[in-house]
Amino acid sequence: MSLEVEKTENEIIIRPIGEFNHTIQEEFQAAYENESPDLKYVLDMNKVTWIDSAALGMMVKLQAHTGRQFDTQIINSSPKLRALLSQAHFGDMFLIL
Repeated sequence: MSLEVEKTENEIIIRPIGEFNHTIQEEFQAAYENESPDLKYVLDMNKVTWIDSAALGMMVKLQAHTGRQFDTQIINSSPKLRALLSQAHFGDMFLIL
């Protein structure tokens, strides 16, 4: 499991790679914790092969960091991951594209 982070002036794109789980918790949090909550945050799930409940919790903490509903985008989810996010009602908090 690894993580790529791309920062620009207006947005931060976080790309988990492989199994999205507790092993990248510190690295995931470090990607945004000292950044402005006003930035656009994007989770690119294109390279995620598996996700667990710890990853879901990390995503909720990222959303809480922004303080605004639907400000964090989740993009490039597989159909299986999209179904999981739907079952977890993540569409109520995130913009899933």
